[in-house]
Amino acid sequence: MSSSRSSDSKRARPGARPVQKGNVSVDGAGGGEDGRLVAAMRTMLLGAAEAMREWSDADLRRFLGGERDLTIRAVGAASQSRARPGRRLAELTAEVRRRLATMDTREEGVAYLAGLDLNRDDLRRLVAALDLPATRSDNTDRLRARVAEALIGYRLRSQAIRGTAGTTRTDPIDFTANDH
Repeated sequence: MSSSRSSDSKRARPGARPVQKGNVSVDGAGGGEDGRLVAAMRTMLLGAAEAMREWSDADLRRFLGGERDLTIRAVGAASQSRARPGRRLAELTAEVRRRLATMDTREEGVAYLAGLDLNRDDLRRLVAALDLPATRSDNTDRLRARVAEALIGYRLRSQAIRGTAGTTRTDPIDFTANDH
């Protein structure tokens, strides 16, 4: 039953224009200018869908609310990230380390990382460059949290252990006193 259904779904509807895939139409009709336009539109929409596939629900809500942008580049256009991915990643890693070192809360770090508008693959590369553990199922929110925890959380824990978090203690701590 499924084979007849799939072959039915591939047949063109009466009066429908042929669907183009690349420079070849699906039903065998010629391409021409209209075919190139359809192919370009398909490529753009598939690229947008691929980029958005990695977004979390929060990212999609921000996009729908106008708080997040979706950048679409023409095929073959050399972007900075494609031209020198190693150099761009090294610069991004250094900048993230520098900026997060000045922040006092994990939440500030996560907000900063969200503002960078990195997609899931970019965040995974950043996490790898920082030599942090990650799982394949980590979404963008979880990856941002991992970076913030590694670069801010460790410092906060260290300060808490040393007793230097927030205000600096000037009085010596008496560990021999009995509080009971």
